[in-house]
Amino acid sequence: MTQSGEDDVLDFQAGLMRKLRTELTDSKQILDDIVKGSRIYWQRVQAVHQAALVLMEAEDLKQAITLLQDEVARLLGMDAVQLFLERGQGEVVSHAALLLKPIPPAFLT
Repeated sequence: MTQSGEDDVLDFQAGLMRKLRTELTDSKQILDDIVKGSRIYWQRVQAVHQAALVLMEAEDLKQAITLLQDEVARLLGMDAVQLFLERGQGEVVSHAALLLKPIPPAFLT
């Protein structure tokens, strides 16, 4: 708290107001971060849903892989994907890793 004048009187109001202003500023920042995070989350959810709808349009595996490499990669901003094919519950029949974007030359040396 602050002292005012010669009588060494503590100014509780000014100290509490400063504290409340600081807490309010901190709370606003936290709220802004939560809102920003929520918007990013929902944008990603919408992108995943859109990608699922695109994949559902595939008539066969070849078209699904093409859509995966082109449309889904663009929608989700992916560089690579892994594709697992299952015959039954947990029985993996095939596995493929697809690199969707070329590797920058700097990483190849």
